[in-house]
Amino acid sequence: MLLLAIFNIVYATAHLLVIPVTYIHGFGFCFYSSSFMAGYKYIGYGSLLGYCSLFAQSTILLAYHFIYRYACICKPNWLALIHTKRVIGLLSVAYLSYFGLWVTLLDWFLVIFVCGWKMNEKLRSAEMCSARGYRLQKQLFQALMIQFIVPIILEYIPCTSIFLVPMLGEEINLEWATMCISLYPIFEPLAVIYFVKVGAA
Repeated sequence: MLLLAIFNIVYATAHLLVIPVTYIHGFGFCFYSSSFMAGYKYIGYGSLLGYCSLFAQSTILLAYHFIYRYACICKPNWLALIHTKRVIGLLSVAYLSYFGLWVTLLDWFLVIFVCGWKMNEKLRSAEMCSARGYRLQKQLFQALMIQFIVPIILEYIPCTSIFLVPMLGEEINLEWATMCISLYPIFEPLAVIYFVKVGAA
C-alpha cells in the first residue's frame, strides 16, 4: 500500500509537471504538454514519455498488489518468496522486457482476475484464523477491488477513447478523458481510506 501511495504522489506530480493535452483531428491524435516544459523540445518529449510509462506502471503495481494480497489470504507460505531479492529481480526483468504493451497488460489483468477470484473464494469460505483477521482481510480485499475499478473508469476507458475515436474520423472533444486521467491519483487512495478501518473491532 505504501508503494501505491508513493506511486500516486509521483503520478500526480508528473501530471502537474506535464499537463497533458490530447488533440484529435481526422484519423489521428496528438498528445502534447501544455506546461512550461512545452517550450523545451527534448525535455518536453522526455517528460511525455515518462508520463505515459507511468500509465503502464500503475497496472503492474496493481497486479503485484493482487499477488501479494492473494499470498496473504490464500498462500501464506508464498510470503517468504515474495520478500526475497530473487523475486524482485524476476519482476524487474519481466517489467523491463516488454515485448508488447497489450500482451503485457492482458497478462496483468489475467493475474488480477485469477487472484481476485481465488481470494474471494477463500474469504467466502471464512477459513481465517480470527474474526478480526477475517474482517481486516475482507476490508483490504474490498479496497483492492475498488483500486482495480477506479483505474478502469478513470484511466483505461479514457485512454481507450483517445486511441479509438480517431479511427472514426470524427473530431470529438476528449478533454474529459485527460481530466479523468488526472483524477485517478486522487480517487485511488480514497478506496483505502474508506474501506480499511484497522482499529474496527
